[in-house]
This record gives sequence, C-alpha cells and structure tokens, in this order.
Amino acid sequence: MSKRKKSSLLSQLFLFINSITALLLLLSYLAYYLNPTYFWFISILGLAYPFLLVINAAFALFWIINLNKNCCLPILVIILGWNHIEHHFQLPVINRDTVQNGDISIISYNVQGFHYGDKKYMKDIVSLLDKQNTDIICLQEFFLSAKKRNQIKNTPSLSEYKYKRISRKYGGLVTLSKKKIINSGIISKKGSFPFAVYHDIIIKNDTIRFYNIQLKSIKLKDEKMIFSNMENINNEESTRKIISMINKLKIAYKNRPSQVESILTNISACPYQYILTGDFNVTPLSYTYQKLSSELLDSYIEKGQYTGDSYNENLPPIRIDYILHTKTYKAIDFKILKTKLSDHYPIITSLLKN
Repeated sequence: MSKRKKSSLLSQLFLFINSITALLLLLSYLAYYLNPTYFWFISILGLAYPFLLVINAAFALFWIINLNKNCCLPILVIILGWNHIEHHFQLPVINRDTVQNGDISIISYNVQGFHYGDKKYMKDIVSLLDKQNTDIICLQEFFLSAKKRNQIKNTPSLSEYKYKRISRKYGGLVTLSKKKIINSGIISKKGSFPFAVYHDIIIKNDTIRFYNIQLKSIKLKDEKMIFSNMENINNEESTRKIISMINKLKIAYKNRPSQVESILTNISACPYQYILTGDFNVTPLSYTYQKLSSELLDSYIEKGQYTGDSYNENLPPIRIDYILHTKTYKAIDFKILKTKLSDHYPIITSLLKN
C-alpha cells in the first residue's frame, strides 16, 4: 500500500472519529435543557462535556496544522456551545478585590461525615473553618452522633458562631452563622433526609434567605477506581463497574428534578433575597444547574479561576459545589481550598451589595 493511500485512510479514520465526538459534544449541550427524568442518558453526556470539548479542540488543531478544511466541523460545534465554557473554565482574575471588602462571606463544604467521626479529621476541619473566619458556614454530610455533634457545637474554636443549626432533624445539613438567624426550615420528601434547609439571616439591614443544599448523591464506591486504572478498562471487573456507575448515575439524575422543583417552590414564596449554597452533585452542563441558576449569578463565574473543580477523589476534575446568589449582590472573591480533608474541596466567596 502506497504512503499516499495510507495517509488517505488515516485521514478518513480521523474524520470518522471526529464526526462521532462532534456529534456527542453537540448532544451533550442538550443536557442543559432536557429533564433527566426522561432523558437521563443525555445527562450523562453532559457529564462528559469537558472531555468531549478537549477532544474536539485537539481535532480542530490537528486539521488546522494540516491545512485541512475538516477543521470546520469541530470548530463549528465548539462555537455552538461557546456559552457553556465559562461554566467550566475561567481565566485568572487580574484585579482581585479582598474578602474584607464584602458584606457577607460564605464557605460551603461537604465534610464527608468527618470520615465517620474520626477525631483527627474533626479537629482539622474545625481548625480550617475557624481559620477562614467567614460569616456563614454551610456544611453537608454532617453525619455524626449526638455526642459528637455537641462537641462540634460547643467547641471554643467556633465560639464566634452564636447561631448554630445542628440538629438531627436537619439530617446531614448544618449551618453556622455569626449573624442572627430569625427563621429556619427544611425541604424534604416523605421518608427521606432533607435535601435542603433554609435560614433567614439578618445581614446589616437586610434579611437574606440562605439555602444549604445536598441533592441526590450518585453514591459511587469502588466504581471510582476505574479512573485510576485505565489500562485495564477492558477487563470484566471494569465492565461491571462501568455498568454499575451508569445505573447509579441514572437513578441520581432521575431523582434530582423533583428535589429541584421543591426548592424552586420554596423560593417562589420567599419574600427575601436569597443565596443557594451546597453540593448539587451535578456539573454545570445539567438540567439541575440550569433550573437552579437561571435567575441567579454564579460566584465562580464572577470571580473564579481555572477549572473550578470541587471534587478530589478518583474522578476526573468536576465542579459540583456552588454558591449562587441574586443580582442584588456581586461576588468580589471566590476561591477553592485544595485541602484533602474530605472528598470535596471547600469553596468560599465574599459578596458585596450592589
């Protein structure tokens, strides 16, 4: 076979692969609009968006270097979803304001049950929270015994937080506040832990409703290990894990829309400005994110940098933790603390009233 024929066959193969990945990228955009109760598979494609984007960008560069008109296909598909890029990647902020200039500072952190009550992790996480010195602390997966809950509640390190909502009825969602809490409530489905709690908090002369949220988890266990052992991806054990992962993703995606609707129903009756914080368990290219953020600003988009990934275990970088707020406020700072005390990174923002 001549070199020219080999080159032609290779080019056709690359074009075929590029066509498939371009189609998948195009379909992934639909995850932002389609309810996963009915279109859960499209939602999984939305989860793969960053990788499909990178692959298509690599193909575009390859075709451009080779002066090939096939570059039009990946470039066109990338342009059609251009508005999604800012949800996943932000350039470095040149003029960064300081946290001290804000009216309210917030940290949101999934503490992974303090590693099931491990004393060292409890001490280290409490020390981290105390050091950040934010006005509001929103924690998820605060699963501790009553005794250990009281230890956290009464620790001298958090003595400035006079208003602590730590109670069994709130499940794993806990809020600590230096500002006065005048009202609290839960949002849940019958027979399950609350997936959201809210607190009306006095901030200067305003009352702000803070929602602390943890939506349906995927509950991945050993399935996560396939990403750290990709060379054996074709063996029987990896296949089993992939099937298990897809099934768990399907269940989680189909459960979240009803949770979101319950939160939105509460918001519709809220008389105050409000802020959503917590572990949404979805990436930004999702129906859940679209529904919850449609009327709000995303503090990461305003002041974040780079990829914004907030999950640190054996998965590719993903952003699933958020602080969203109404347009009455603007974010003047956003950061992710790359500490490995939990399977999530804590996220922090400072807001200033417009």
